[in-house]
Amino acid sequence: MKYINKKLTIEKVSVENIARKYGTPAYCYSLTQLNENIKNFIGNFKSFSPLICFAIKSNTNVNLIREIKKFGLGADVVSMGELMIAIKAGINPKKIVFSGVGKTSNEINYAIDKKILLINTESKSEVEEINKIAKLKKRKVQIGIRLNPNTDAKTLTKISTGKKENKFGVLEKTFKTGESVEKAEISSKEMQFLYQQDNKVILMDTTNYEQFECDQSKIEKQVVWMKEGANYDIIFWEDTLITVEIDNFVDILVKDTDPGLKGDTATNTFKPAILENGIEIKVPLFISPGDFISVDTRSMEYQGRVNK
Repeated sequence: MKYINKKLTIEKVSVENIARKYGTPAYCYSLTQLNENIKNFIGNFKSFSPLICFAIKSNTNVNLIREIKKFGLGADVVSMGELMIAIKAGINPKKIVFSGVGKTSNEINYAIDKKILLINTESKSEVEEINKIAKLKKRKVQIGIRLNPNTDAKTLTKISTGKKENKFGVLEKTFKTGESVEKAEISSKEMQFLYQQDNKVILMDTTNYEQFECDQSKIEKQVVWMKEGANYDIIFWEDTLITVEIDNFVDILVKDTDPGLKGDTATNTFKPAILENGIEIKVPLFISPGDFISVDTRSMEYQGRVNK
């Protein structure tokens, strides 16, 4: 914010004109500052590139969240409403973490149905509820358990979160040694992907060479990344196939896209590209047909060009 010709402006836009057009009070966001803050934050973690999640509770403006998504950020949500906002803004569910206390069964159901990355739990009863719902849905669900360290940070009583009398997290003795929740009958087998035919996927057990057939619809998000002849861990609930464990990153050929622009090395401007498996993703302008690239199979996002 600064004065230009004695008029207050935000990024060279007159505050007076904003008030006339939108009325008051009005919230103004600096896209330039937002982009600089995100780049600075990402840059400080570039040595190991973690998943950075924006706390939706801090700002639920969908347009702003869409801008944040362009940098590959995920979302941290604390309610079903926030989860809906994150998905509406285009955040990939595999980059969404559901935190917070007091989640209802309905919210847990919704999060599991949307196949989000992780549910952070705050109590033993919540762990048991997630396990019960996941078992009914025949799904594997990733959870985190928030540990309350019972440490006094010497802060204001109203905002304290780390002492045993606070509502956040489980204590060290919440789970007894050796205690576990009831196990779902989950098993894993190494199987070879043979081929697809008539909406069926044909696999072969690598131990006894027996063939197994399943509907393509059960693993449609995984099968597009699978290669004939390759081995994969197949996850079963009792005798029912529930998922296939595939690599988080694959190298794949770009089949079709606009020709790359010589000398253009920008990585924040994208164009559509069709991969050899038929999937369309966004790639930087310098990528050309015939290039090999690395793709995150969870988010279906470009990771980098690969020399082959």
